[in-house]
Amino acid sequence: MSRPNLLYLTHRVPHPPNRGDRIRTYHMLRHLSQHADVSLACLADEPVSEETHRELNRLCVRVGIVPVEKRFRWMRAGLSLLRGRTISEGAFQSPGLTRLLNDWSETTPFDATLASSSALAPYLRLPALSSAKASVDLIDVDSQKWLDYAAATRGPKGWLYRHEGQRMRTLEASLATWTHRLLVVSEAEADIFRAFCPNGPITAISNGVDVDFFRPWPAMPPNDSQDKALGFGLKGRNSIAQGNALGQSNPELLSPERAKLANDIVSPLQGLTPFDSDTPGRCPGLSSCGPSGQTAASNQRLNEGCVFVGALDYKPNIDGAIWFCRNVWPRIREQKLNAVIRLVGREPTREVRALAEIPGVEVVGTVPDVRPYLAEAAVVVVPLQIARGVQNKVLEAMAMGKAIVASPEPIVGLQVESGAHLLRASNVDEWVSHVTELLDDVALRDELGTAALAYVTAYHRWEQCLESLPKLLLGQLDGTNKTDWTDKSYASHSSHLTAAEATS
Repeated sequence: MSRPNLLYLTHRVPHPPNRGDRIRTYHMLRHLSQHADVSLACLADEPVSEETHRELNRLCVRVGIVPVEKRFRWMRAGLSLLRGRTISEGAFQSPGLTRLLNDWSETTPFDATLASSSALAPYLRLPALSSAKASVDLIDVDSQKWLDYAAATRGPKGWLYRHEGQRMRTLEASLATWTHRLLVVSEAEADIFRAFCPNGPITAISNGVDVDFFRPWPAMPPNDSQDKALGFGLKGRNSIAQGNALGQSNPELLSPERAKLANDIVSPLQGLTPFDSDTPGRCPGLSSCGPSGQTAASNQRLNEGCVFVGALDYKPNIDGAIWFCRNVWPRIREQKLNAVIRLVGREPTREVRALAEIPGVEVVGTVPDVRPYLAEAAVVVVPLQIARGVQNKVLEAMAMGKAIVASPEPIVGLQVESGAHLLRASNVDEWVSHVTELLDDVALRDELGTAALAYVTAYHRWEQCLESLPKLLLGQLDGTNKTDWTDKSYASHSSHLTAAEATS
């Protein structure tokens, strides 16, 4: 049976999977490529590596990457606002992408189309694509995000956020009148959508986590030479994690129960990660990270360390980090004089960098691999005040068997129980109490981490989360071939437009 032709539009190049939207779109792409001949068209506002080209061409029969200059993007965003549409639609408007889709449609009769955000939905209404089943992955209900921003912001920005939220809600509701399927990341997001559009074709497809890549690591003492080799080392020495992910080199670092669970989960999957050794997210050029063996004394840093991981140029992460470091952390330091919290993530803003002036706060910034910092920390904190959907940062910490303290917002989309899988903190006093308790109680950290690992293994493997996706999008068109297409190279070609063509 022939495989259907699927057009997948993404608002950002879905590789490397090193940030929230890329993680989801990359894993969706990998899964869909097993069921359909995928033509991928995406926008790019930053350089695209050769490795990314190779990986996308391995998964797709055709790839089109359309460069977008930021000055044109924001000009079109402003014009969209003036014309009564959302800023988001204008920001992702590209004449080059429109031409590319029209060109492809002349030679390929697409059976189905999928866009990675509501802002890309207008492309699916091109006359050339009118016969295809059109679906949109909203991921989150963006209108609610903008309205949440507005509620927390005063002045002109608050007005702009509210305006965008209202127009985005109108756009989202309109999608229900003509799309085949609308996707969101959790039932909580689906309920928000149903509240203003009861009859929309909305379905929850949760985020997953790569439990082979994010898995419990034993932590190692600081090592300057390897810090430098890996590109770490802001604010002095930062220890990195030992290469044996199962803790076999030092079983005392994991309880017998956690070591057995980690071994049972990971053993069948070793070597199956989609990352190559030189990609961001894996230690480049090293088969193992850190020296072998360590003493109990070298683990002292674990008993005093916290970490927050997230893109530090993203508003919810910026606001959460600032709130925590200014309101919670000083009170923790009153009880834990040697405690350190590390802020790890790409492109920290000036406001975030200024937090390093607070005693015990280290702004690490961009790193090639977040896992060593997760492995080293005693407690992972997720103090987001505004959060939508399912947070990858929570799933990744759970997969590494870490003790987590989170505000209510980032865990709404998860079926977890405070006190069983993690600890939920709703105010400053609860934050101080929970974090200091975990810093003191190794057994509690171990108990929560074991339960967290078991939860994501049972409910948030990517293959489980995406199992129903092909049938939702393709229906009876799915000509599934049981051959593992993701591990085979087959004929493919790319279409790349120059910056001048894309912005003309």
